[in-house]
Amino acid sequence: LQNKFQPKEGNIASYNTFIPGKMYATGMYEIRRNFTAGAVAFAEKFRGRFLAGVTLGINKHFGRRLSTAISYTMASNSFNNFGAGFSINVPPFQIYMVGDNILGAALGGKEINKFLDNTQLFNVRTGLNLVFGWHKAGEKQSGFSPLPAYKSKRARPN
Repeated sequence: LQNKFQPKEGNIASYNTFIPGKMYATGMYEIRRNFTAGAVAFAEKFRGRFLAGVTLGINKHFGRRLSTAISYTMASNSFNNFGAGFSINVPPFQIYMVGDNILGAALGGKEINKFLDNTQLFNVRTGLNLVFGWHKAGEKQSGFSPLPAYKSKRARPN
């Protein structure tokens, strides 16, 4: 490696690089307790190229420990991008996995239509979050809680 990468001293011309401009607008509506619907509109401009899209999704919480989500995204002239995910809450941790373009991954290799037959991308993300502000059921709460979906049943009006 030392023979391949030999540093050279001298003046380097200045350079600049562009950072893409991004904008997001989100909204969420609680349909019923532990069941929400939401939307995200997004736009990005980079080197004269403009990309816009919208994602619609629903989330279902099964008690305080398990949450699931499904989504539909329209972007870049693509109209069949479905996503899904889940999270498991084991305080003080939240373990999650989400993926998009799952229809293309699930049906990959089968001749369905031109778009699905040529699917090249499938994203999966998994991670671990530290959860702060978790309240045990029946525990008195004071102040702001960053996790309103996980408040005790006594704290929420019916």
